[in-house]
Amino acid sequence: MFEVFLKKQNIAEALDSEWVISKPEHVDVNLKNLETIIIFPYNECNLACRMCPVKNPIRVERAFSADPEEFETHLTEEQVEWIASFSPRSFTVLGGEPLISPTTPRILEKLQGESGINERYNKSLDDLFDLLNRNIVMYTNGLLITKETIDILLTLERLSVVLSLEGDRDYTDYMRGRGVFDRVMRAVEMLREANISVSVRVGYSMENISSVYSLIRKIGNEIPMEFSPRIDRPPMPRDEMRKLYYIVASLKSADILQPSYKNFVGLNRRCPAGIKRFTVHPDGSITACQWGSEVVAMAGDDDDFLKASLERWVLRNTRIELECIGCKKAAVCYSSCRVSRDYKQ
Repeated sequence: MFEVFLKKQNIAEALDSEWVISKPEHVDVNLKNLETIIIFPYNECNLACRMCPVKNPIRVERAFSADPEEFETHLTEEQVEWIASFSPRSFTVLGGEPLISPTTPRILEKLQGESGINERYNKSLDDLFDLLNRNIVMYTNGLLITKETIDILLTLERLSVVLSLEGDRDYTDYMRGRGVFDRVMRAVEMLREANISVSVRVGYSMENISSVYSLIRKIGNEIPMEFSPRIDRPPMPRDEMRKLYYIVASLKSADILQPSYKNFVGLNRRCPAGIKRFTVHPDGSITACQWGSEVVAMAGDDDDFLKASLERWVLRNTRIELECIGCKKAAVCYSSCRVSRDYKQ
């Protein structure tokens, strides 16, 4: 990396000499202070969306494809209890479709802390209160949100629900199936009526960006929204990305789930994968990045082993990409997300 930097001295006049870095900074993973633990309880789903990265996962050899009518869960109760014994600021539950199994509420209860108050790290009284206040964020396609489902979700405190759309009605129905958009918007209304925190998540690429702008015009100032790049599509051109960043920054309750956007709006952030979070998959395997394929540990492993494995992963995957040389934020975000390749913007 340093040799590349020296070769580019002729374009480096704009660089601050203070942040010139020849090797990654030291990484110290603190399992006591995680931002989130991401959990895929299932890969099974009740939809078959076009180009779904979970339907065709990177880690094909570890994918599950059981009939949703014939399974309850994949993670063992012991593995769920091991996950719950940590005290991150939040747990993030992804899928597949989390609500596809009746065991999901039991998993959420354990994550919330029903059985999780313990002395894993010799917690102080303040730490225990913090554990009681931890949040759960569940992503769902919304099709299984019914009155009966909501009655169950209401028993869970500090739950936030994120519903997925692909853009406006036409594009969402094209990607997910006829009528899905209207069913998701109805689910939004039902959750809001029940006073359950709800927001909408949208993936973006050049293929659907006009549809994303259409959706923003319709609901952008009415419903909290979050955006993330489609990892199965090339990154958008820089000018288009800048336009989206400005539009999202102008909304009163919206975010783009990328370190590059956080830096754009003035927050000094890098990807927390492996440092402030890790991901547990349906078979109990652990990756640092939720879309990554490199298994670093298994649920239930010793804390010291998990910490050392995550630190090694971060050091192997930390580098400043060529596209980022000359950016004053490069030493902060370390080229943002490599799965979405947004450093190319």
